[in-house]
Amino acid sequence: MVNEGAEGQNINQSIRRKLIAFNTAEPPPEVTKIIEKQGLLDSNIEGWAAVPAITPPSKRISRKEISTEGLVDAYELLSPFLGNKTLDQTLRTADILNGCGHHCDTCLADASFPTKMFSFESMKKLFSDERFINMLQKDSLRFGSSGDILDHPQAIDIVKTALQGTIPLNEKRVREEGKRHKIRIFTNYRPNTEKQIDELIELARQNPDRIDLCISLPFNKKDEVNIKFQDFVKARPQFFGEKFETLEDGMLSVPWGNEKLENIGIQDVRHPRLLFMVGRVLSKEANAGRVPDYDMVEADRDTAFRDRGLVKTYLNPDALWLMIYTTPYESHTGRVFTPITPSNLEAFSHLPYHYDFSTPPNWPGGKGEERDWQSAGELKKQAEISNKQMKPIVVVH
Repeated sequence: MVNEGAEGQNINQSIRRKLIAFNTAEPPPEVTKIIEKQGLLDSNIEGWAAVPAITPPSKRISRKEISTEGLVDAYELLSPFLGNKTLDQTLRTADILNGCGHHCDTCLADASFPTKMFSFESMKKLFSDERFINMLQKDSLRFGSSGDILDHPQAIDIVKTALQGTIPLNEKRVREEGKRHKIRIFTNYRPNTEKQIDELIELARQNPDRIDLCISLPFNKKDEVNIKFQDFVKARPQFFGEKFETLEDGMLSVPWGNEKLENIGIQDVRHPRLLFMVGRVLSKEANAGRVPDYDMVEADRDTAFRDRGLVKTYLNPDALWLMIYTTPYESHTGRVFTPITPSNLEAFSHLPYHYDFSTPPNWPGGKGEERDWQSAGELKKQAEISNKQMKPIVVVH
């Protein structure tokens, strides 16, 4: 699934991917050079993945099975890293399952079906440990990246636990910067989670300075979910108002910023005019049927080359991951993941942290730099020459 041109051929053979075929990816050249310089051995690299899942299942697993047989102790998973100063203030993104149960027809993350979830008791223990709190970035912690927190039966309790556990971070940030530490929640609207969404909205109402909530609508082949969302909005004028414009397709326009609570937003991607061909996407024919007049943004746009090789950390029940920003020439999701372990952390920590995040104080790689447009364009041209045909994009027909 990955085309290997000149750049790919230069990757050290000792760090070839090990994960199963449909989840494979390659580290970009910048990453390979740094870890080679650090002398990292093949045995210390678990593999390179396009999505953060060790063994993605081929079919959906029931929530009951995940909540019984798939429980993971979050404290045990992170115990080898607690107290390691290199990881201080590194973590800002987490999921409490190792995949997403929604599987929208289009998905930038192309998330796996979930097979595991963190137990609530282990999350309570984790957020009560000062060493874990020290791992969190000082500005915010986001739930929702390659998974949906509402797939967890105790999601609301976990949010409350995170809110309580990060009070010291909030107090410190208020003292030093006059700003609040935020718990950011990115979830998807589904009719069967309306009760939980209501609870999240209420938490956001009670904690306007600490919680930011984003409710996302899907760009699917059909609009059943989005039509039901209209009824959800109309039934809650105290949060979403009472006056809405009607779009050409007959659905309500629920624009970002229309909500009465500033810390609640709607990500409305039902009928986009710009279609980013990254991750899991509909075919061109299906897109044309859904959005007659659209502009397609190819996956290998210059922006991806500006950030290529920069990293951040990410947590889910499969691992504490190193997430690498890259291009579709290395991964169809534009991201590459590999598990962080005590034996590879030192080498990985010399990679440059993404500039959009607070720079961890003890991360040897420091803050990365965004390439200028000229440099990014040159890298893109090199990749186009080396890869006459791009890796096939994952489509849903």
